[in-house]
Amino acid sequence: MSNAAIEPRVSVRSRDVDEAREVGSAIYHPHGVQVFGDRGDFEMRLDAARIGPLTLGWIDYDTEVRIETGELGNAYQVNIPFAGTLDTGSGPERTLATERRAAVYRLDRNSYLRGWGNGARILGLKIDRLELEDQLAGMIDRPVTSPIEFELSMNLGTKHGAQWLDVVKVLAAHLTDSDSLVRHPLLAAPLAQSVMAGLLLASEHNYSTDLSRTPARTRGSVVDDAIDFITANADKPLTVDDIARHVGIGPRGLQQSFHAARGISPMRYLRNIRLERAHQELLVSEPRAGAVSDIAHRWGFVHLGRFAEQYHQTYGEHPSVTLHQ
Repeated sequence: MSNAAIEPRVSVRSRDVDEAREVGSAIYHPHGVQVFGDRGDFEMRLDAARIGPLTLGWIDYDTEVRIETGELGNAYQVNIPFAGTLDTGSGPERTLATERRAAVYRLDRNSYLRGWGNGARILGLKIDRLELEDQLAGMIDRPVTSPIEFELSMNLGTKHGAQWLDVVKVLAAHLTDSDSLVRHPLLAAPLAQSVMAGLLLASEHNYSTDLSRTPARTRGSVVDDAIDFITANADKPLTVDDIARHVGIGPRGLQQSFHAARGISPMRYLRNIRLERAHQELLVSEPRAGAVSDIAHRWGFVHLGRFAEQYHQTYGEHPSVTLHQ
């Protein structure tokens, strides 16, 4: 499974072992496939989609197979059985992945997977290395200069593990829908960052201790810089991590500083700015069918009913009334 570019969504069925290996290698990481049992019964099914820095896909084989990779290189990998089990390893570590135990692979080690054939249904999550390490750097307020050393076994039965899995399930449920809202840049970016941040917080690795510390930062200019950045980039798919990275502190430090200075979160402030921009645009736009939804969508409001409610709470009238003034 190499790091070659793929279409936003890929759906493949193949009964040819070599073709299945080539397709899987192009979407995930280079690997070999060994088939156990009758090769005549072999079939691979793969439904995958790219959402920002994530590649998420359902991987099924009709026969038991063993997959072996070299070092993963440019992307981290998480495999989650939604049915059955997966015998897997990363370097010297071994685990049996189940519905309550995911496998998280270090990118500086060889890995293997053996399973399927037992009714297993695996969700494979590939995460761009630079994106995940940038996410981590923003959370611990210092550069990440070496690969993250994940423990192979990730407990999905803990509170944080289960919460992280819930976010992943939201994305997985919409893999086959090319028109899903999770593909909208303003929604995809925060969802992808939630997946990355949640993985870093819920799994065990060599930076877990750093993440358990709450950064202490001063406020003042930090909040002012954040407000300037939000105001100048309100039309872009901003997340808390984007804002925090720009002002040079971690997301938690930014949240604390913003609440102390303004009494609201950075994302609530961003929403208010977007509401104001939408209001100004409604005032000068020509009334026409679809104008309200177009303006709302342009300013990042993907749920029209919620936009109308928030707009009414702020301006005392519905957006359609403003449009026709």
